[in-house]
Amino acid sequence: MHLIENYELRTPGVLAFQLKAGSGIRVVTGRLWLTLEGFPEDVWLQAGEAWALPANGRLWLIAEPVADFRIVRFPAARQPM
Repeated sequence: MHLIENYELRTPGVLAFQLKAGSGIRVVTGRLWLTLEGFPEDVWLQAGEAWALPANGRLWLIAEPVADFRIVRFPAARQPM
């Protein structure tokens, strides 16, 4: 099971998410800049492109100048009672 969240971001807005490895970002329209804390390379995504987080961490996003995008999250596994 996964959760899909839709967002619209406009410059100068910045969003930050704490995400798990394997979570994904897909840009629907516009251009989006991403940086994952602890990783040396930033990522630029155009409309139609997607990217999966290689590790757990805080992800920062900025639109250039406007972007509609989706985040796919995977909820934590249930703990046995």
